Amino acid sequence: MREISGEFLHAEITRMGSIVVQTWIYHPSGILLHAPGDVLTAEHAAAFAPSVLDRVLLQEVTEERKAIRDGLGVALVSLGAVKAEDILAEEVTAGRVRLKAGTALDAAVVESLTKEKVLSVPVCRGATPASIKWARTYLEAVPQAPVKMIRPDPLAAAATTSAWALLTPRAKVMAVFPDDMARLRIVNAVVAAGHEVIEVKAFGDALAAAKAQRPDAVLVPPEGAIQICDDLRRKGETLRSIVICVTGDAAKLATIGPKAIEAGANDVLQQPATPGLLADRIRCWMRLRNKVVAVPPSVAKDRRQAERRAAAMTLRLADSGGGKSPVTTATLLEFSDGGLRLEYGLLEPPDPGHYRPHGVHPGHALFAYAKENKLGRDIIFTLTGKDVPTFESRGRFTHILLQPGSERVGVCFLKAHPGAAERVTTIQRKPMG
Repeated sequence: MREISGEFLHAEITRMGSIVVQTWIYHPSGILLHAPGDVLTAEHAAAFAPSVLDRVLLQEVTEERKAIRDGLGVALVSLGAVKAEDILAEEVTAGRVRLKAGTALDAAVVESLTKEKVLSVPVCRGATPASIKWARTYLEAVPQAPVKMIRPDPLAAAATTSAWALLTPRAKVMAVFPDDMARLRIVNAVVAAGHEVIEVKAFGDALAAAKAQRPDAVLVPPEGAIQICDDLRRKGETLRSIVICVTGDAAKLATIGPKAIEAGANDVLQQPATPGLLADRIRCWMRLRNKVVAVPPSVAKDRRQAERRAAAMTLRLADSGGGKSPVTTATLLEFSDGGLRLEYGLLEPPDPGHYRPHGVHPGHALFAYAKENKLGRDIIFTLTGKDVPTFESRGRFTHILLQPGSERVGVCFLKAHPGAAERVTTIQRKPMG
């Protein structure tokens, strides 16, 4: 059982537009608020505000519901033993009678259940009147969300490690790329699709990371695919992992790709590919393993149309040498443990010749902070915000893209920060450009 705050749910719904619940969400009183498959939309966000609901409990995939109910004081009571002050802990459906959680078991309700030959009902025992009133206020204000999608196969789902994973269907993807810039692009594309990313820099570390993290999919360049597939398929215990070979060199893919397939790779994909194409490949392979890692089209449409919450964090840039950086503030687009993407207004009228598809042009004003500039300086990135731990790191720009009225920049941190991305849950996410 994992406890999270109502403010966390409020932030996730407003940030994502809608959330597909992957577990059971209980009120501390024992009343079931939502079940797997429920879709929490913007209409639910206000009800999860801290002033309405301060905390909820989430059941993890490895826990038994009966043990959870017993721990919350929920008892299965016969109709004859029901008390006037008892409250339904879960929804009860029998014949034409449908009673949602939080319903008071008064005489009229008990009579209707008796006519439908209901023998027992789950009730809250041990909960205080104030906590029961709290849960009923939420359930009366916002009807229970309709079931929209199935729950992923429990046998294929590993124990979860974060509350966010219990709320949004996603895959665990391991990106094994020695080149920082290539890895950053892959990480940004995978994170934009809502998946969890494990970053590995050395091919030799892939097997140990796969055993420890148990990824659903492994993304690797052709030159490392043969070694990694050999480790995973012959030496390791991770046969269930899907291996996708990714490269931007067509000639290399043509020569090494078939060998990678023979070694055990499942798929090859040539870059540059849109983030949507990479997400489609991951989703298709996961469905073959009976695991859902995408929301239904109706929910995706809701997310596109729903108003997003403004970023609750401030991103500031500073020259590590004490000088003044040409860019001091920016909008955060994507965040990972190894880097980030940001957007800012144009420094000056752009010169089309000062842009490269995969790097920072020497004529650009930010080349002094470019990764390929050996004589350049680091730039310090600082994230601050309300109720969010302060984050600071040094990094270098890996590429700069010209956008209408702005520039988008990829950043690679000088040192990876494992777990840093999970602490940032209120940033504004935008589609990858």
